[in-house]
Formats: sequence, C-alpha cells, structure tokens
Amino acid sequence: MTSYPEITKFKITKDIEFVIMACDGVWDCVDVQKLCEHISIKLKSNQKISDIIAQLMDQIISKTNNSIHI
Repeated sequence: MTSYPEITKFKITKDIEFVIMACDGVWDCVDVQKLCEHISIKLKSNQKISDIIAQLMDQIISKTNNSIHI
C-alpha cells in the first residue's frame, strides 16, 4: 500500500457521463476504455449503477478470473 496516490485533475463538463474512482487492484484487472464503454452501454440500457458495479466487482474478485472480460 502506498500513501502516494496517482491523481489526475480535469475540468468536469456537461459531456462527461460519469467518473470512475478505483484502486490499482481494479485497474490491474480492467482496460480503462473498455470499462468506460461497458458502463456507458449499461447506463443507457437503464440498468442501475449499483447493479452494474456489483456485477463488475463480482467478476474482479472471482477466484476463476484474473481479469474481467467486458
């Protein structure tokens, strides 16, 4: 564990759909662009964000998956 987080600053504009904050344990398992596309598609199909995140976390912590397949 490190006390030196990687921080990216950006201006939030109306064209930003969402922001994802996650630890490197998540980013080691997913491709950023694929994850964003996946979440965007799920949100547009009216799935609840809590359900989307629960499904993703289940895949990430699954003992049978080294990475999620989105």
